[in-house]
Amino acid sequence: MLIDLLTRTVALGGNLIMNVGPTARGYFDSRADKALQVYADWIKYNGRSIYGCTMAEPDFKAPAGTVLTQSMDGKRLYIHLQDCQFKYFSFPSLAGKFKYMQLLNDASEVEYIENLNSYDAAGNLEDASLAIKTPPTVYDMVAPVIEVFLK
Repeated sequence: MLIDLLTRTVALGGNLIMNVGPTARGYFDSRADKALQVYADWIKYNGRSIYGCTMAEPDFKAPAGTVLTQSMDGKRLYIHLQDCQFKYFSFPSLAGKFKYMQLLNDASEVEYIENLNSYDAAGNLEDASLAIKTPPTVYDMVAPVIEVFLK
């Protein structure tokens, strides 16, 4: 829930401040320690999808069960997988716009099937499809992230 709150906040262009204060003895409450450790463990591997990121360009439509963030320089798109129920998920607005994609936590390549169907008279893409294969390791992770290197 905490990671979901963080990713959704950044995906909307915001910042998240977690109000955690010490007890009367100057220590963090055990519940606050646990919450902060969740962030620390996740940020260790997925921080690039949060720090220096904001909402994705409007051209990219987030598939169901995902949240998108994008680096400020526009070179990387991050797909936060929140609901990984299927072997593939469709992301047609990304077709033809990327060089490479990988899981952010371990840099393993993410497989996809791309079909660029047709172009209009001006050379603009009219119809395209892209299916991204959900990596099998994501089921063991909390809120996995796919890093997409854009063209």
